[in-house]
Amino acid sequence: DGDVPDRAARERWLLKAKLQDEDGRLEPEEFELKANTWKNSGAESMLGYARLLSIPAGAEFDRRMKGRSCRRFASPPRCDQPLGLENEEAALRRCLGVVDAAIAAYPTSLEEDEALLPTLEGLP
Repeated sequence: DGDVPDRAARERWLLKAKLQDEDGRLEPEEFELKANTWKNSGAESMLGYARLLSIPAGAEFDRRMKGRSCRRFASPPRCDQPLGLENEEAALRRCLGVVDAAIAAYPTSLEEDEALLPTLEGLP
């Protein structure tokens, strides 16, 4: 996500938090989003991670990570509560962008899928 404030410094911080694979690269976080769930769900973790990624760089980020606002050692690290209107808007935009990109990656539309369902038979 190119909109992460001071992306290089944020990646270094996440690598220090041991969120890398064996070769030292930062792997993207994955969240399973389920309908009609929130508490202890992928959606709750995704928004908390997006809040962390949306904190301004520098002293503000350091202050939030040292205080009780965010959970540095959670997996993934995240801020479970809103940190302010600007941060919450940025975090929600970040989540919306990820969901939009995931939906756009499907080769067919919902309407095309629904039209195809009655023609399917048996197991794949």
